[in-house]
Amino acid sequence: MTHADGRKEELSLLAAFVAGVAAIALPMGYAGGAAYTRVDSEWYLYIAQGNAKASMNPFAARQLGPLIVRALAAITHASLLHCFLWLGIVSLFTLATICGWLLLQQGAGWVELVAVGGIFFWSPTFGSFMLPDAFVAALLSVFLWLLRKKKYTWAAVMLLPMFVARESTILILICLLVAGWRFLSWLQRSLSVVASIAGIYVVHSLTAHSLPNREQINPLLYMAGKLPWNFVSNVLALGPWTSTLSGFCVAPRWTVQLPAAIQFGTFRAVGICGWHPIWHPRVILLALCSFGLLPLLTLFLVCYHRQLVWGHSLFQRFCVVYGGVTFLMAPLLGRSMERLFLYSWPLFLLITPVLAVSTFRGKDLPWKLLLGLHLITAWLDWAVFDYWEQASLTRAWGLCALVVAVNLLAWRLLRRADLSTVRPLVHSNEQTSPAARCLGA
Repeated sequence: MTHADGRKEELSLLAAFVAGVAAIALPMGYAGGAAYTRVDSEWYLYIAQGNAKASMNPFAARQLGPLIVRALAAITHASLLHCFLWLGIVSLFTLATICGWLLLQQGAGWVELVAVGGIFFWSPTFGSFMLPDAFVAALLSVFLWLLRKKKYTWAAVMLLPMFVARESTILILICLLVAGWRFLSWLQRSLSVVASIAGIYVVHSLTAHSLPNREQINPLLYMAGKLPWNFVSNVLALGPWTSTLSGFCVAPRWTVQLPAAIQFGTFRAVGICGWHPIWHPRVILLALCSFGLLPLLTLFLVCYHRQLVWGHSLFQRFCVVYGGVTFLMAPLLGRSMERLFLYSWPLFLLITPVLAVSTFRGKDLPWKLLLGLHLITAWLDWAVFDYWEQASLTRAWGLCALVVAVNLLAWRLLRRADLSTVRPLVHSNEQTSPAARCLGA
């Protein structure tokens, strides 16, 4: 095959990948206009209307997307809602195109493209176009493209618009510095910090007259307070209540007045609405289903091929660090769990599929069976969570047991294939357990 033929085939695969993603995401994400009614979308509409004073923090700090929408409306004279939709469509195609290109540049074939392009991830990502999610994901994909091309200076500069788009870019900065300390020069590290500070200053200037957060406390205290709040809500499933946020229940079962020394703003009392047992299986299923079997593949590679996962490029190391941190911290980042696990996509969509196929290439592994189980698992989000309030606790835990069984079956198939052509490093009576190997024993 000539270089021109190879290039043509690559472009054909990329076009098919983007078309497949669009065919899934556009109709299901739009959902007949339901995307316009997403929770908290009104705050971004205020910014696009030029009424940033009516927008409440921390939503008011996410300025870039709504400002672009406002500019589009001024140029085209279209409605703001249509401009939000256009920005979402452009964001989706940007994200899909760059993801497909990055996969192909790493040698991905049809198996990897189907495993990534055929999951439900794309629908909720596009469906949040009234929120910053789709736009921020597109910006992050451009950032990753710059890392892949080793344009580290431009990647550092890219942090400025990313901070104006969303304040959580602070996590991207931290992961970049951690993963790229040996790759970046002191000038590039300094530039990334300066660009971040500049982005924060721009946001501060744009939101000087916006409404404070509900608690009317310092933004740093607000962000810090979200961690224990979300832990109680998502991990303990206890339904936290405060004197400033009582929408989860009218009459809490337990309350306590805070001492005057630790009262901030209008934050006066805390309480518990009650235990919500169905929340536990929901979080477990989101963790196991948001990316199908890709988290399981990642865990397997970390246990048995750790050096391969860590890699030798800043692009791969950043994806591993950022994706791993956001996935593990998802229950602590917010209440909308169905969106928060999806933020870890750089690891599961760009790194894991390529490493898994290259690791098991030529080995006795039932690819079609695993691919089918992966796609079915990934689509359980749509099949179950859209109707979650109708699901009983017994049915939810039964579904958890089914998904765990699928993961155990996949692990067994992976382990058997991995051992089929690999010589054991120790004698059979001295082999360490998988748990010990995961811990580095």
